[in-house]
Amino acid sequence: LMALLHDAPEYVIGDLISFSLIVIIAFGLAFELPVLMYITSRLGLIQSKTYRHYLRHAIVIIIIIAGIVTHDPSVVSQLLVANPVTALYLLGMGASALAERRRSATKRAGEPSE
Repeated sequence: LMALLHDAPEYVIGDLISFSLIVIIAFGLAFELPVLMYITSRLGLIQSKTYRHYLRHAIVIIIIIAGIVTHDPSVVSQLLVANPVTALYLLGMGASALAERRRSATKRAGEPSE
């Protein structure tokens, strides 16, 4: 019984705080992704079709970043982080398409009628 208690894992509060801060910052940045995609499309810097074209690349990058953030070799925890971020990317794609429609409508409304 004493051997089991002696081999118990030690949790260091610094590691827990470090991991928590990394996860909080990563998700905070991830939730800004749709806003950033909307703004870049609204300004005409990036078109929504570009986001659609690079969807596969974005998913691979998201999975790699999720692997770095989770610090866990388990695929399950990596996917638990990657799936919401991928959903946010898809939401951003929709927001960028909406921004393009609004931008073109604003441009048409500003044109003088003949």
